[in-house]
Amino acid sequence: MVANIYQVAAFEALRVGAYDGTTQVSKLMEHGDFGLGTFNGLNGEMIALEGKVYRISAFGEAHAPEKDVQTPFAFVTRFRADHVHKVTHPLT
Repeated sequence: MVANIYQVAAFEALRVGAYDGTTQVSKLMEHGDFGLGTFNGLNGEMIALEGKVYRISAFGEAHAPEKDVQTPFAFVTRFRADHVHKVTHPLT
């Protein structure tokens, strides 16, 4: 299976201090349903899972971000599992 990855900016941009967003997260999500990134001013970590975006705070709390929030760096893809394993007993 071929999966395309859509990326907003290069990591090098973050490394040199480009922390202001250039793309709205809602536009980013038009290109995928699974990914990682950050928000304006490095205000939390971005996790995109099953088409929903979450902002993870420094305290580990997950919240939906504002609708118009922007990202200076992120990448997403349309995730499709190649293999599914059913767990039939409790895991420890």
